[in-house]
Amino acid sequence: MIFREQTMETLLIFAFVMSIFSCSGLPMYDYEPSIAENALNASIARLNSRLQGRNLFGVIRSYVRRVDLLDDNSYNIMLDFNIQEITCSKDSERDPSTCDFKTGPYAQAAFCRSTVYVSEEQIQNLAVHCHQDSSSSESASSEEMWYLRMMDLNRRGNGRNEGK
Repeated sequence: MIFREQTMETLLIFAFVMSIFSCSGLPMYDYEPSIAENALNASIARLNSRLQGRNLFGVIRSYVRRVDLLDDNSYNIMLDFNIQEITCSKDSERDPSTCDFKTGPYAQAAFCRSTVYVSEEQIQNLAVHCHQDSSSSESASSEEMWYLRMMDLNRRGNGRNEGK
C-alpha cells in the first residue's frame, strides 16, 4: 500500500512539473521550414562567394538555433551549421549539393553561425560567422590563414539574391 502511494505521489509531481514546462509562456513562431532552408542556402552562397580558394563548400549538418519574431511580418532566423570543402571548383558553376565532400587532412571544415533577417517571407539581409573546425588536422599557420580568409564574411550585405 505504501508503494502505491509513493508511486501515485511521484506521478502527480511529475505531471505537475511537466504542466509547468508546457505552459512556460515562451512564444513559438510557426515559420515555414522552406524559409529556414532558403536562409541556409543564402548563408552558404554568401560563404562561397566571399571565400578565397578554388573549391566551394557544402553543408554537412545544420539546425535552426532560434527564431526571433520582430513584428507580424519579419523575424531573424539564427542557424548553426557545419561546412566542409567539396570537390567542385568555384568556376564549375555546378550546384554545390551535387558535389562530393573532399576528404583527407587538407580538406577545410568549419562551424558557422548565421543570422538571417526575413521580412515579407523574403531574405533581406544576413551575417555569417565561421571558425575552423577543431577536428581539423591542419597546422596553426593554416588556422591563421583560415581566419584571414573568413574575416571578410562579417560584412553585412543584401542577401536577397543569394541562395536562389
